[in-house]
Amino acid sequence: MRASAAERADVSIGPSGRGLHWEKLDEDISVEGLLAGRGDQTRHALQAAE
Repeated sequence: MRASAAERADVSIGPSGRGLHWEKLDEDISVEGLLAGRGDQTRHALQAAE
């Protein structure tokens, strides 16, 4: 799924205070993961299941 610029801009600090949360996209990214250079892990999980 590709998000529009407006959907990407609608971001908030996650409940734990340690990441970013996109409610409408049902997406969460931890600051730790961003700093470590980890990308979207969803794609890797989907490819492994195929």
